[in-house]
Amino acid sequence: MLQSLPPELVRLICAFACTDTGTTGRALSLVSRYVHNASAAVKLQSIALAGYSQLSAFAEFLDNSPGVSPGTVSLYITMQGLEVAKLTYSVRRRLAQDGGRHLQKIFHRVSDTLEVLHLFLKEDLYYELNQTARIDLPHLVELKTGGGFPVSVQRAGNIIQLTATLQPSLKLTRLHIVESIGYYAVHFLDPKVLASFAPNLVSLRCSRLYVNQVLPIQVAQSMGFEDSDLTAQELVLLDSWNAAHWHPETRLNMPKSVKDLVFQLQPLRPKPPLQSNELYDVAVARQHEEQVAEYAEMRDAVQRLAVRCKARDRDVRVVLLEPEPQEDLENPDVFLQEWFGI
Repeated sequence: MLQSLPPELVRLICAFACTDTGTTGRALSLVSRYVHNASAAVKLQSIALAGYSQLSAFAEFLDNSPGVSPGTVSLYITMQGLEVAKLTYSVRRRLAQDGGRHLQKIFHRVSDTLEVLHLFLKEDLYYELNQTARIDLPHLVELKTGGGFPVSVQRAGNIIQLTATLQPSLKLTRLHIVESIGYYAVHFLDPKVLASFAPNLVSLRCSRLYVNQVLPIQVAQSMGFEDSDLTAQELVLLDSWNAAHWHPETRLNMPKSVKDLVFQLQPLRPKPPLQSNELYDVAVARQHEEQVAEYAEMRDAVQRLAVRCKARDRDVRVVLLEPEPQEDLENPDVFLQEWFGI
């Protein structure tokens, strides 16, 4: 039936079909020469890559088609769930170095069309990517990132120097930060980072947040709220955190275009079961109570931010989502399902 349709219509049909990981586009290429040619421009518009082997294979495929634009609009890349810890250091390092080069090559080839990027890196690959030139994705509209990209973190004692590894993307309006150990949402608020690569950002979501009561206070400060708008307790927390992590003159910065702020904490860990040791049980119970109190304080801090925005007639919506179920945290396919929009 497709053979009897004009190529423009076949291409349109294929464009609606090629919205998965790339398997549909590859399958259409095998239907017939006519469908192969008609679908060529859209068969790679949606691509998902999991692991170093698929990353390498896609980069090699692009190498073998130097004069053809892949036309990729939506790209999902993940290194989550990979068993690399059992590999030797030299093997991990080589994989990361090769992966960094593959990523640079892929980003360069899709830069003319890429609008949606969901990227989840391991530390080694993240490090290698940061050693290369700044990445230019001028048509990017949505970025979901786990593992630090596009923030380069340089540590000197307690002082952290941060820079953006992504060139300014004027069309980037939606940013979703998935927090992980060592790569925190607050890093994006540095003046040399978020306002640099996403100056026209509209929606900012921070999920899987570790408990940090200072973050909502820093967000308020980055939005222009003065010290007089904060409580005495908040100022003490802010001063203590800044002294340990930032140069005194550092002032966090949120793009003025932001209209939506969404926060989502990690689920609170359940209280550990009692053991046959009274001192241990008392210590564990006290620690759990402190965690519950810190968790509640951060929720309250987000609510105070929402109240402040409303009281000052700021056109900013602040939302606190319920934590993800514990099983979702352990399921690497959750991110892929979100990329699909499921």
